[in-house]
Amino acid sequence: MSTSPPRAFVKRVVRAPAVEIFDAWTNPAAMARWMTPSGTATAEVDLRVGGRFRLVMADEHLRIEHTGEYRVIRPPELLVFTWRSEFTGMQDTLVTVRLTERGTYETEIEVSHELATDGEARSHTGGWTQLLGRLQAYLEDT
Repeated sequence: MSTSPPRAFVKRVVRAPAVEIFDAWTNPAAMARWMTPSGTATAEVDLRVGGRFRLVMADEHLRIEHTGEYRVIRPPELLVFTWRSEFTGMQDTLVTVRLTERGTYETEIEVSHELATDGEARSHTGGWTQLLGRLQAYLEDT
């Protein structure tokens, strides 16, 4: 029997250096451009271990606030933070973002998100897949 929590796991290779991708995950102006499935986002970031972030995703139908605390910050390869929203039952969950450069201008992004239920894991897998697509488009536009 597995004792590990349910998790969302998404992996994608993008054409950008790890340092640019790390910045996109931690710079509030950059986060506002890609870190929402639709509509717009606003972000506030206190980028230090123990520092917190607040991300609000909004469109004409929905407004979702996410908050969390940074646990590990190792630019440009590792970012670990808690993630809390109404879709995690207002409970802290844990997100790990690993960036591994694979070539001259290529980086593999791995997002692993530990959640409470299989349903949350399925839902967040879809969400992170969509967000990584938006991140890739953002990086190609900059």
